[in-house]
Amino acid sequence: MREEILWIVENVYFSLSLLWQKPWLESLLLAHGAGEVTSLEYHEISSEHPRVNAVTPWRLAEQYLSGALEPFDLVASFSSIEHSGLGRYGDQLNPWGDLIAMARWEKKLHTTNVQ
Repeated sequence: MREEILWIVENVYFSLSLLWQKPWLESLLLAHGAGEVTSLEYHEISSEHPRVNAVTPWRLAEQYLSGALEPFDLVASFSSIEHSGLGRYGDQLNPWGDLIAMARWEKKLHTTNVQ
């Protein structure tokens, strides 16, 4: 499985990470060949790395609604999506929240990469 994951990352240019507090996932994506990583975080953060962009959910939504958001090649998450729908971050309680979140992220992927 490790080889399959590395093949996916090596063939990715524009990726989105749903984790920032400790940017190990972003580092892993870059170390294995991702050309650019956009990190989504609720708090304003700044990155000095030339291939890492940081964005809040509200800014990402603005870009999406205005048509300025380019589709991602990959969405990577570790311990983020499964919290959707639990109400912990101001979202509504919804037992299907994680599945709804994944469906929303799928819409932001290049259609050639959706499997």
